[in-house]
Amino acid sequence: MTNRAVAARYARALFEVSRDSGDVEKTEQDILSFQQTLDSHDTLRSALLNPAISVVNKRGLVGALLSKMQLSALAARLLLMLADRDRLELLPEVSESYNALLMDHFGVVRARITTAEPLDSSHLKSMVQALASATDRKIKVETSVDETLV
Repeated sequence: MTNRAVAARYARALFEVSRDSGDVEKTEQDILSFQQTLDSHDTLRSALLNPAISVVNKRGLVGALLSKMQLSALAARLLLMLADRDRLELLPEVSESYNALLMDHFGVVRARITTAEPLDSSHLKSMVQALASATDRKIKVETSVDETLV
């Protein structure tokens, strides 16, 4: 099984439990917060992803971080489980899969619009309305400009 598939299974299980407890958005925020902490501390991230560091030490590091960050019990359990199973490298993919489940739960579709020139707000609004009408869902738009398209 690929890492992406394993991460998707963790995300699905976490989502189901958090949905049942009514904490889907808080759980996502907590997972993202932990991921951002790792991303902003190279030494910490390296230690947690280093195969030479024991699982016991990784669990201790995660536990220490959790006590300072005060994350939800659901997020904490997932992070400790990933540490116990030496699978912390899956966290970005778990987060991505969880976000996809969350967006689906709320009926939101992500759209990426890349144009050669910046869109004015009226054009963007009409594109979003057309997409929403075609999909019968809310649209979350990410725009970018790529001048090489012309």
